[in-house]
Amino acid sequence: KLQFLYFIGMTPPATPPPDYYYTCGLRCVAPYWFEFTTHVKGRWVGKTVVDMFVDDFSHHSREYYEEAVAKGKIKVDGKGVAKDTVLKHNQKVGHLMHRHEQPILNKKVTILKEDERFVGVNKPPSIPVHPCGRYAKNTLVSILKAEHDFPSTLYPVHRLDKVTSGVLLFAKTAKDAENVGKLLRREDTTTATDIQKIYLARVKGHFPATATSCDYPICCTDAKKGIMRCILPSESTDDHVAKNEELLKTSAERQALLKEIEAYRKGGEGDARKRGATWDMPAKLRKKEVFKKLSDAKVGDTKLLPKPALTNFKRVGLIGEDSLVECYPKTGRTHQIRVHLKALGHPIVDDTLYNTEARSVASVETKDDASVPSFETDPLCLECSSGGEAPLIDAALKLRAAPEPGQSSMSICLHAFRYTFVDGGSKYSFEAPLP
Repeated sequence: KLQFLYFIGMTPPATPPPDYYYTCGLRCVAPYWFEFTTHVKGRWVGKTVVDMFVDDFSHHSREYYEEAVAKGKIKVDGKGVAKDTVLKHNQKVGHLMHRHEQPILNKKVTILKEDERFVGVNKPPSIPVHPCGRYAKNTLVSILKAEHDFPSTLYPVHRLDKVTSGVLLFAKTAKDAENVGKLLRREDTTTATDIQKIYLARVKGHFPATATSCDYPICCTDAKKGIMRCILPSESTDDHVAKNEELLKTSAERQALLKEIEAYRKGGEGDARKRGATWDMPAKLRKKEVFKKLSDAKVGDTKLLPKPALTNFKRVGLIGEDSLVECYPKTGRTHQIRVHLKALGHPIVDDTLYNTEARSVASVETKDDASVPSFETDPLCLECSSGGEAPLIDAALKLRAAPEPGQSSMSICLHAFRYTFVDGGSKYSFEAPLP
């Protein structure tokens, strides 16, 4: 996908519009102009600029891209082009769009603790950490910069799902983020005393009163949607591998090549190696088919291989027919707590990805207080021609109130309550109050 690299320099109005507006309990972003840029990829060379967009970015029609080229909103190397312009190596393509972002819940982002090395943030649910997809300003790093004056160069130490709330750690240097991140992801944390991660979850049914563990391996079952699953005792890891043998074989070859390339780059002192250059690599690693194999890989194929996982659980109370459970993940797999709870028969009550009987337990505001400011529109913009911001707000309210099974909700009853670790002889502890 095209990665955005900078905002377009435009003459601002006398009174710049605000980045955010608020309605119906949602934080919304005022529409803005934005240019996506990327360098021409190998598979685009020889295609016309319109054919490239139609083939790789099919969410718009050919007619849209032809009109965008005619109006100068698609450029090559910073210049307007004709629709039949053929793309060449090393060129840079830009696409200026009128951007509408997805709304998120209007929950306050608070700073739990800050020192010279780390910043602990209480992340509300529904907010992605970094810009991705339909989110750029409605992300945690952008809100921290806009409302808390933090630099945009904070480095996340670990991950939290968009729908999960609670402790999220940032480091002020890349080195600290890498070192502590590795510490928290260690595979030997099953018996470690220097690391503690506690999550709280509201789950369906009466969870066992005795301490419970789940050690089912976890793998990806739908890479596009990011859905994971457990390999249950009734299944065999060998059976799973056999079903995906061809894809896993390709994945294993890719991983071996990546490791060899990484070892090469780290093994020398030359400037070329430090820059990650490939021209002086051994011939075996410079072959075109090597890079083709790496670039043509299917999304998420490495996640197909089941990985060991362990989560400990302790019931701390009952809420009607539900239970409040402390979760202690000892490994760091994607959606680990969520899929382990599902496997145990006690999925998170409002987790529509892993609970077929999910129900909302959050209080929501009604549509009665909705108010949407007026914004500049663009005739080419799909959102503008479909009603502007109102449909996005309606969709977000529906998603918040009653997401459909299999559809990712805006929040779930899973909260990163406490992170504790020891690094460099110092003990760090961050705790986030329940939302």
